[in-house]
Amino acid sequence: PSECDCKIRSTWFYDNNEDTLKSVDELFGMYESSVGHGSNFLLNVGPDNHGLICEADRTRLLELGAKIKSVYLVPAPYEALEREGNFYSVSSTGFAQPFSETTISPPINRVVICEDITNGQAVKAFKIYAHLPRYRRKRILVYEGRTIGHKVICPIFTIRSPKLVVEITDSDGEHTITSIQGYFAN
Repeated sequence: PSECDCKIRSTWFYDNNEDTLKSVDELFGMYESSVGHGSNFLLNVGPDNHGLICEADRTRLLELGAKIKSVYLVPAPYEALEREGNFYSVSSTGFAQPFSETTISPPINRVVICEDITNGQAVKAFKIYAHLPRYRRKRILVYEGRTIGHKVICPIFTIRSPKLVVEITDSDGEHTITSIQGYFAN
């Protein structure tokens, strides 16, 4: 996998520059942009002149970890992944029942997709569709992407969808999606 090298401050090494410490939101965006596209996120934190991580950096790292856990620890409650040809889907409990506008699903604004890369990455293009209560059983395109690989994080507008569908529109050979999960980030 590729590696995304980043600095927690404006410099690679420790300097008395706490005013350049990146915010939690900025670091979270960097996390989603790197890990969310299959890269390793290497965040540089330089030790001070005593060989220690300064308190401000330590606190910021703990805040970043808490933000990542608050968003990605518990996915929306979708049932097991189903496959039909190039379409993979997950549904809320009861989606197959008579569909109504009162169908309640938790809000999501991130879709995380994982591909089985045991024999290499295969997906070259994909689309994500959501079934929205007001549109009955029609699926609405909410995201288009290129590769999936180990994991891709797809930011979408906030929706309540009882069913998510991923269509593989181009691939290099056989593809297998292992997971589709929805999350909500404040």
